Parts: sequence; structure tokens; C-alpha cells
Amino acid sequence: MAELRARFRSLDRIAAPDVWADVEERSAAAAPEPLAPVGAPLVLLGRLRPQDRTLRLLLVVALIVLALIVVALIGGSTRTPGPPRLVFSSSVAGAGRVYAIDAAGGPAVPIYEGTAYRIHVSPDGSHVIFQGQSDGGLMMSRTDGSARRALKDPGEPVLGRAWESIWAPDSHAAAWLSSRADRQALMIADAEVGDPRSIELALDPDPRLAWAPDSVHLALLGRTACESTTKRITSIVDTETGLVLPMGHDLNAHVGPVWSHHRSRLAGIVAGETETCIRMGRRQLAIWDIASDTIRSIPLDVEVIDLAWSPDDRTIWAISGDLGGPNDLRWIDVETGEMGKIAHLGDGIAAKWARGGTKVAWIELGAGSSDVADLWTIELPNGLPRRIARDIARPGPDGWPKWSPTDEWIAFYRGPWDGLPDGFHGSIWIVRSDGSDEHVLVDARSSVNLFEVDW
Repeated sequence: MAELRARFRSLDRIAAPDVWADVEERSAAAAPEPLAPVGAPLVLLGRLRPQDRTLRLLLVVALIVLALIVVALIGGSTRTPGPPRLVFSSSVAGAGRVYAIDAAGGPAVPIYEGTAYRIHVSPDGSHVIFQGQSDGGLMMSRTDGSARRALKDPGEPVLGRAWESIWAPDSHAAAWLSSRADRQALMIADAEVGDPRSIELALDPDPRLAWAPDSVHLALLGRTACESTTKRITSIVDTETGLVLPMGHDLNAHVGPVWSHHRSRLAGIVAGETETCIRMGRRQLAIWDIASDTIRSIPLDVEVIDLAWSPDDRTIWAISGDLGGPNDLRWIDVETGEMGKIAHLGDGIAAKWARGGTKVAWIELGAGSSDVADLWTIELPNGLPRRIARDIARPGPDGWPKWSPTDEWIAFYRGPWDGLPDGFHGSIWIVRSDGSDEHVLVDARSSVNLFEVDW
């Protein structure tokens, strides 16, 4: 680990203090010089005599106008998220289209003409990245339909698995893996302009990728079997400098990885651990401390299918069970390994964490029914299960129900689904997380591909 820290110091950059504390060895930056256009009127205003009222008033007005101009310029350089937009792929009379529609309703905005796959909307709802079928390449667009552009990628894009965090948490960039001949590269594209940047990597054929909360670092975790001759690597990548730091341990998780809020640890569910690789066996919660490059394992007596960190990073909240149930929401103390049950989530469910990590929505089948279900939510740490919608469609494609970027809305569907991407002839509905304002957003005439919906 000392060698890794030395490599960071050689870059003369600041790393997160709770991850690489000894990197913070540098003098403070020089204070910026005052802005003359603003400072000069203030000085002059202070020197005016009380009787110079007209000039004083003019200077005050000038300062107000200047302040408004500065605010406008600063505001124009940042992306402010608009209303939540649901992006979906539809097929009417064999013609594929990609549309976006506001949660408040109104006409759907066309984004792409053609069938699209692997749709991923940025966390702030401003942009979407997807793979177009007609040209096979990656496309990026604003969710209002503007600024669409093709993302040049000389390799074969690997995009869209459920465990891959495509977008940085602050929505400034998207990342994906690109397969090329005998190697892979990490591709990073800015949300606004420019071609993707490439960081060459020596990777497993199928690694997992997760952005850190700082939107700078990425974790790349190996997934190959112990007997594989392919190089297995677990790395932390600095996306600003391109520095790749191979770590001494492989967190070969089949659930996760999930970064802690303070960026110091990663959590995942593994199937047993040895000194050199992960083998099949009893399920364990693995906590990887990045600063010390050590992994601590907590044995589990249940099957965990999803997890999240509590806001204080002291507890893991886990959904245990499997489709067909029974399913429970549990807590696990990461220091002591103690665990307990928070709530029973029912049988035959599809559960989804809100992006904020403190709310869960799930679909629970009605008693004696295999087709009709209800939508439930719970807010941690002290909330109780609450049914917010009745008589919705049974669980189908993975990823439903779907939370909006602000955790305000939940999307679900009503109608028959026969298991095929173009076999859905029902409608998409949304409801607020408190159960209010339930309404249809996309009707059955749109023939939505339920596998390709995001917001």
C-alpha cells in the first residue's frame, strides 16, 4: 500500500482524506486577487459624501445589475435538473422510437428514431445514454431531445448490466467498458461535449464497475472463477488522471459492490473467500477497507439479493431472500456482525432501492394470485411498510419498480406482459412515494419495451 500512496503523491493531487490520508501534504493555495470591477464601485461608494445621493443611488443600481449578470453567468455554466423525465423505447407497427416524457405528463419528446437498448438516464435526469440498433453505436442526448451526439468508441461497447454504474453520481460523465481484441478499456464521456476518453486496462473478461460518491474514482472488481487463467484484477481508477491502482485483494462479489458514503469502504456479497480467490461456499458480507487494502467477512445465514449503506456508514441494509420469497429487509452492523430483521417484504416480490439509499419499493403478489400485485414502500431507519398502489401487474423484467432521480416518484406498470421485449400491451403509471397523485404516464398505444425504461 505504501507504493500506491507514493504513486499518488507523485501526482501532486489531493485524494479523499478518509481514503488516502497521508496524501494531504502540500501548502495552501494562494488567495485569489480581488475582482476590480466589483471592488472599485464598493470603494467609491464608501467614499461618497452623504449629500451625493444621486450618484450613490446610481452606484447601488449598477452593483445590483452587475450582481445579476454574475449570477446569470454562473448559473448558465451548470446543469440544473428540470422535471423528472421517463425515457422509454417503444415499437409501433414495427418502427422503433425512443421518447422522453415529463412526470407531469404532456406530449412525449422524440429522442431517437430506431430501436434502442441499454437506456441509462443520468442521476439528475438531464441526459441519457443508449445503444442504437441501426448503427450499433452509443448515443448521448439531453432528455429534452436536444444535443444528441454519437460517442466514438473504436471497440465494442459493454454497457448496461444491472451492476454497472454507468453515470457518475454528479451526472457530469458516463463510463463504460469497451472490448478490444485482447484487452479492454474504460471509456469516459463528458455529458456535454467531446469524444470519450480511453483508459487502457488489464481486466477480467467481465468485471464490475462502480462510481465512488466523489464522481472521480471508480472501482473495477474481478468476476472470473479461481481456475481462470485470465488476469484477475481489482483496481481503483482515478478518472481525472487515468491512474490505475491495483489492489492486493479481489472483492469478487456477486451482489454489489456498493461504496460507503465516505468513500472509504466497499461492500459486496461473496460466496466464501480464500487468500487468493473467491470460491463457492457459504454466503458472506465482505467489507473492503480501501486505505488498508484488507477485506473483512461477515458470515450470513440468509441469501442477500441487494444491499445499501446507512447514511452514517455503520450499518448495511440488506434485502434477503429470492423471487418466490419469503423476503425480508434486514440490518447488519458492519463492526460487530450483529444482524436483525427490520420488516417482512412478502412473497414473490421485485424490490428496488431508491437512489438516496433510504427507501425501498417492492411489488408483492396478492394472496392466492400470480398475476395481480400491490406496490409497497418503506423508509429507513424507522418507517413501517406502506401499500401505495393496488392491482398492478405481476413482477416481470428486472429493474421494476423504478424510482425517479429525486426519489419523489415511482413508476410501475399495469397490463399483461408475456415475457417478450415487445410483448407488453399495458400502460406505465407513476405515483408519489407517499401514495398520492397516482396517474397513467404512458398508455398502451405506445407498445413500450419494458426492458428499456429508465429515469
